[in-house]
Amino acid sequence: MAGQFTNGAMESAEGKKLDYLVEDPNGTNSEDILYADFNEDEVITTMHKMTHQKVVSSKKWGAVEMTSARVNQLYIIVENSDFENKEGLLYILQKWQDKDFSLVDDDHNYLWKLHGGNVGEATGVFTVEEEKEFVERVF
Repeated sequence: MAGQFTNGAMESAEGKKLDYLVEDPNGTNSEDILYADFNEDEVITTMHKMTHQKVVSSKKWGAVEMTSARVNQLYIIVENSDFENKEGLLYILQKWQDKDFSLVDDDHNYLWKLHGGNVGEATGVFTVEEEKEFVERVF
């Protein structure tokens, strides 16, 4: 199903419209992704897309479901790397392994800035209901 898109709109708890565009959600959600060969840019991109199910942002491009298995795979890759941003990435992944998403909007913005983001800064964290709706629509 490569190249297929899911378009959607949600409203935040504050009533703001949230747009997202997700390319090939079935392919990117596969637990069979071979992360072992990921370079730093691919890890950052994947982590950034993982935050999209948890953050309020006016624009989102791409989404990867945040699963414990995926977080653990990425942690191992980063831990065994010599990535320039290794310390920051491990800090975020450790929080996610501990199921601490209280500052996931800050995590998103850190990752977003590493890629020179200028549209779609996270402005908050989804409520449980908002995240559930996003996951149901996208994955």
